[in-house]
Amino acid sequence: MERTAAVNDYFDKALLALSEKRYEDAVAQFQAVLKVDADRADARYYLGLTRFMLGDYPAAANDMSAAIDNGYAEPDAH
Repeated sequence: MERTAAVNDYFDKALLALSEKRYEDAVAQFQAVLKVDADRADARYYLGLTRFMLGDYPAAANDMSAAIDNGYAEPDAH
């Protein structure tokens, strides 16, 4: 239960950082989520989106691919 709360807290902080264009903070928070739950597709997708915003296109593509592989089915990921 504590683990889930911590992961959700990291994810919420990451989304906030992304929305505020604090991309480096967002990357760190999404990575914290994935350290605990490596298969979390939505975190992988948003990490890819954040890396895209930073201009790190190869890493963004890898993250998007991993998100799709883990079940992220939103059309914009493709």
